[in-house]
Amino acid sequence: MKTYQFTKEQSSAIQRLQLDEALNIASVTFQRTGKVGKEYDYACSDIGAFQALVEEALQRDESIGRLVNQAMRDGTLSQDPL
Repeated sequence: MKTYQFTKEQSSAIQRLQLDEALNIASVTFQRTGKVGKEYDYACSDIGAFQALVEEALQRDESIGRLVNQAMRDGTLSQDPL
């Protein structure tokens, strides 16, 4: 399991992102008021590819919140079981 922890300065939207390769689950903990500490689990069809996108975004200092949001919209992350 790979865990990414973010401060408010690093990401205004995401507090923690955990990627579980064995279960193909991405767990997202949001920073927003009212959602702090609340973890949401998303099925991920290709956790390895998603982890590569996260690593690339971190290297480029791009928004992790935007990446997670886009993954939800395009179906990479889904609340439906695989």
